[in-house]
This record gives sequence, C-alpha cells and structure tokens, in this order.
Amino acid sequence: MESDSLYFSYLISLKSCFISLSYLKKLILYIVIFDFSVSSPSLSIFSLSVSKNNNIGAKRMIRKINDSQFLGCLKYLKTGEIGGRVYPLILGAAFGVSHNAYAEDSYNIDYFGNLDIGVHSHQLSGQDSKFEVDGGMLSTSYAGVRANAPLSESLTLNAEIASFFRLDDGDITRGLDGEGTFSRAAWAGIKGGFGSIRLGRISTLNFINTIRFNPFGASPKFSPSFMHNYVGSPAQPMSTGMGGSDSGWDNTINYTAPKLAGAVLSLSYAPDEGSNRGERMGGSITVGGYPFAAVLSVEKITDASITYPMALTTLATAFPVFTAQQYSTRQLGTSYDFKTFKLFGQLSRSKVEGMRAGGAQNYEIKMAQFGISVPAGPGVAKASFANSTMDRSWGANLKRDTLTVGYDYTLSDNAIWYTRYMHDKVSDLSVGNSYAMGVNYSF
Repeated sequence: MESDSLYFSYLISLKSCFISLSYLKKLILYIVIFDFSVSSPSLSIFSLSVSKNNNIGAKRMIRKINDSQFLGCLKYLKTGEIGGRVYPLILGAAFGVSHNAYAEDSYNIDYFGNLDIGVHSHQLSGQDSKFEVDGGMLSTSYAGVRANAPLSESLTLNAEIASFFRLDDGDITRGLDGEGTFSRAAWAGIKGGFGSIRLGRISTLNFINTIRFNPFGASPKFSPSFMHNYVGSPAQPMSTGMGGSDSGWDNTINYTAPKLAGAVLSLSYAPDEGSNRGERMGGSITVGGYPFAAVLSVEKITDASITYPMALTTLATAFPVFTAQQYSTRQLGTSYDFKTFKLFGQLSRSKVEGMRAGGAQNYEIKMAQFGISVPAGPGVAKASFANSTMDRSWGANLKRDTLTVGYDYTLSDNAIWYTRYMHDKVSDLSVGNSYAMGVNYSF
C-alpha cells in the first residue's frame, strides 16, 4: 500500500467531476476524508453546497467503504478510472439521484446579519441636541447563525444564535449594562406537523408585533411605536408600556401551532428562575399575510421587582423611585399593501402596577400609531406618527407625540442609504428635532 502522504496528495488532485456548478445558482463541492486510524482504511465523503442566498448545506454521503472500494477511489483520483461501485453513487448524487446504500446525515447553516452606521443630530423632547456617529438608526446591528437538521421526513431540529453589536465603538451590545453576548437570540427547538417548540432566549410576541406593523420597523432611534413601547427617553417624565419586558425573554418556552383556517397561534412562557424579572407569559394570533395582515398579542408579567426612577434623575419627577411588580399589555397591529402604497396601524394598552413612596401605585399607557410607505423612484418614502397618553395614580396625566419621516434609497439588493427627520413632544417639555443619514447593509 502506498504511503499516507501520497494518499493525501490524491485528495488535493480531485477531478472536476467532484465540483458541480449548476446554472451558477449553487456550488456543490465534494470533500473526501480518509481515515487511517483504524485497522481497515475508511473514507468519508461530504457534499458541501453554497447557494446564492448564502445558505450552506452539508451532507455526509458515505461514511465507510470496504478496502476494494477504498483502493478504487484512490485509483480514480489518480487516473480517472472508476475502480469501485462507490463512484456511480457519488456521481448519481451530483445529479440528485438518491440511493438506499447512502448513510445520510444532512443539515443546513445560514448566516445572517445587519450592519448599520451613520451620523445624526439627536434631540428628544426636553433634551439638548447632540451630534453623533451612531448605529441603530434604521435597525440595530447584529450577526447570527441559523441551523436546521432533518431528523425524519416530518421532524426537523432548528437552532439560532445572534449577537447585537455597535459599529460606532465596536461594543458587542445594544448599549445595555450586563447584556449577554447572544442577547438577540439563543435557542434550539424542533418543528413538525404539530407546529414548533423552541427553548432559550426568544423575541417576545409583542415585540414582533411592534416592529412588523410600523414602516420604520426595528429602529430604536426613529421608529415612533418602537420608542413609545420600548425605548423612552430618560429626560422625559414618561415611562414606556413594555420597557420592563425587553425585546427578548430569557429561559423561554415557545410553542407555535400550524396554520389553521388562515390563523397562527403562538404561546410563550418564561419562569423567573429566581431573578427580579418575574414570571412571564405571552400569546399572539396572526391572520392573513398579503395584502392584509393582523396580529393580536398579549403579555403578562407577575411577581417582578424592577426599580427605576420615573425620569432623568436631575428632574423633580424622578423620585421617589418606582418598583414595578405586575405588567399587562394588549396590542393590535395591522397592515394592508395596496401595491402603490402600504398602510400600517397599531393600538396598544399597557398597565404597570407597583410600589412608590411606600404605597401601591400604578400607571397606564395607551398608544396609537399610524404609518405609510410609498415606493418612490429608486427607493421608498415613509412616515409614521405615534401618540401615547400616560395615566398616573400619583400625578397629572402626560402625553407624547412623535412624528418621523424618511426615505430609503436602494443601493443594491442588500444595501440602503437612508435619511430621517423626527419631531418629538412631551407634555410641558420643549420640542425635540432629530436628523439622520446613514447606510444599512443586510446579509
């Protein structure tokens, strides 16, 4: 038998039949691995496919062959002569022909992400204006990996991990203290005819509702409904309806049922596991898709202990601090695509109960958002207006109005150049005006 080094030199000289380029849509590369660590030589052949949408698939085609097939393989790599039954199997696979003799393990890996960076003059109501190089104006930057592996004809294993990061300073976070590395997503689950079950850190159903039914999506800096629901200004004496919930829950158990009569039901539960976040429950019903879609989502948090000042600490309204114990939220989101323009609408109602100054206190926030997007030239023009009212048990009611307009110029299938203007006003505070320009790339 020839030396091991010679065998590996054969591996480097793979013939062209081991590489198939089909209409430039998918590259299939066959990888041959020889194993000399056992008494009987063995060979593993993997097919590695890379498609235009960056999906990577790998399939173990043959795990072990007999000595005759092994030597025949080496002969073919050297001379091009077929020396064993293994080769018709390999070439058959290249043309999509299956064979019962295969021992197949397959999976798909998809990497994805979003890069966002630009400049803006940022000023919320009651704040001073400041000029910054910043990200997260169209969407927070992130990167992640998804994987799925068929377990049977009807059952698939799925997993996803994703991390937020900031292009302006290189930090692996949205800017929150104590944030985990994979705070955007970190879960695994199974999917089949019964629906899907996932476990881990998963986006909340209310958050998905919020970003889906407003024209500025998941923009924490310029989406009015995102800001009113999740990212209030610390300089304003208004809280947000869902800020204590965060966009994702740790330790979540999520079940999504298969579509029934055009509707999809999804349920989430997250135990507190000894933290101050409380026990969390959520549900949503989704109907339609195109051109009409609507989602009703609900969320409830009990036995929490989340303490925060009610405004910037330099304001008199900030103290005494408020300790939230119970949250409940209902939100309806809807959209209709008329092709020449698309309309968005959201209504939400959140109630937070807790303790302040030694006594039971509560506040309720009602939010309404209306938006529109219109294809215009090489891009899309957008506008969104949100109004929130806050009813407080310890003080006068408050109101916040936010209007954002913008234009997304399409540079390529994945890249957008965008401009933004936002007007923000809270009761008894000065008007805030913000301007932004940036570039966003998704993959």
